[in-house]
Amino acid sequence: MSHPLDVAARDSADFLAEALPPAPLAVLEVGAGAGRLAALLAARGYRVSGLDHDPAAVAAMRRRGVTAIEADFPSYETHGFDVVLFSRVLHHLSPLAAAVARARAALVPGGIVVAEEFAFERVDPATLRWLDALRAELGALGELAPVADARDAEPAESRAPLERWLEHHRDVHQVHPGEAMVRALEREFVIERVLAAPYLYRYLADELAPDARGADRAAELLERERRASASSEIRAVGLRVVGRARVPA
Repeated sequence: MSHPLDVAARDSADFLAEALPPAPLAVLEVGAGAGRLAALLAARGYRVSGLDHDPAAVAAMRRRGVTAIEADFPSYETHGFDVVLFSRVLHHLSPLAAAVARARAALVPGGIVVAEEFAFERVDPATLRWLDALRAELGALGELAPVADARDAEPAESRAPLERWLEHHRDVHQVHPGEAMVRALEREFVIERVLAAPYLYRYLADELAPDARGADRAAELLERERRASASSEIRAVGLRVVGRARVPA
């Protein structure tokens, strides 16, 4: 792996290899970005189409050889897919119910929906302290790009870190809570799995050097987060949901 974001894509691909039936299946990845995950799934035999509203992301997908669709979801109408995969995008889509209904319409009977997401509301003070300490450690080593933490973009000395975190996600960016996404998916799908997973390392991966050294550090951060959440030192805020479309009687 030659980029920190390749680590995150490989982590998702490994989960999907276990969660999905064997290839070939027709997969629509919503929020495919630059196509790192889509390319990995295609290499494993899945027939992947990546959808993103950003022209630059669509161009990057095509350079990777991924079938790319430039469109907004849920206004994009399609059907016949075996899998709809939301890649860290469902939390931004509004109305949420309409996005989930569009995913259902895009699937064949009995098709699968997967949401690779995060539940920002699960964060507690200990988890934020762990993340901030990790950021400080990497910053002291000179391994992070010199950008401000988005949570501290405005003066907030009077507010506690947890309050700032919740305000940033809930109010500023209007991110859907994990529990709201699960409820919306339950209305259209039979939910088969709801799992917690590492996620915080992704914040730091965006700021690491975009090279093999940065990828090695991202892999280390992923393992550190796994250990910390397994020991209950922090809360795992990643959210993975797998559901199956109901087959009409």
